[in-house]
Amino acid sequence: EMLKYLVTAITVLAVAVPEGLPLAVTLALAFSSNQMTKDQNLVKHLDACETMGCATTICTDKTGTLTANKMTARAFFTAGKNMLVDDPNETLGGYMKKQGTSPDVVDIIAKTISIDTMDETVLNVRDGRVEGTSGNPTEVALLVLVHDLGMNYEQIRNTTRGRSGVGELGEFLSEGKLYGFSSARKLMSWAVPKKEGGYRIYTKGAQEVLLMR
Repeated sequence: EMLKYLVTAITVLAVAVPEGLPLAVTLALAFSSNQMTKDQNLVKHLDACETMGCATTICTDKTGTLTANKMTARAFFTAGKNMLVDDPNETLGGYMKKQGTSPDVVDIIAKTISIDTMDETVLNVRDGRVEGTSGNPTEVALLVLVHDLGMNYEQIRNTTRGRSGVGELGEFLSEGKLYGFSSARKLMSWAVPKKEGGYRIYTKGAQEVLLMR
């Protein structure tokens, strides 16, 4: 009797396993993928579950594609001070204000960022809070810093001759000059006229290129 049961079991295994194994493996991987998603580890391809499940260190680029898919400014060196925010719940702008950053320094930072960013990059602010953004992720992060410092980037743009395209200053927009970013220059600059004559150039880009100039 026992031998009969054993033979039946072996027969069932021999018949069922070749056909049911792929399905069983797929179901197991799907279950693993679902569990990993709950642990903030999204796997797009089931065959990568084992690899991602064994990963101990993940290296990613600056765009934050494996996090919230947005960039934020977390450190700033200005006026001889290196400001680095360690608390993820604190903004860089709030930290800089708490450190007593000079209003003149804040004004220069806000003007540089506000003037030297593209019009296509905007923040949707409602009741003093940023509820949405659009445009270049790097510029969005910089404009959020301006907002956190208590400054209005749109007001700065609209009151700068050679940068404003609205109101009475709009007719002088042609006096400003945009030098767009390129892989060769690794810089983006915007030149605006000064009241006393001449031009002031606001520039952002790769630090190694800026420091060489």
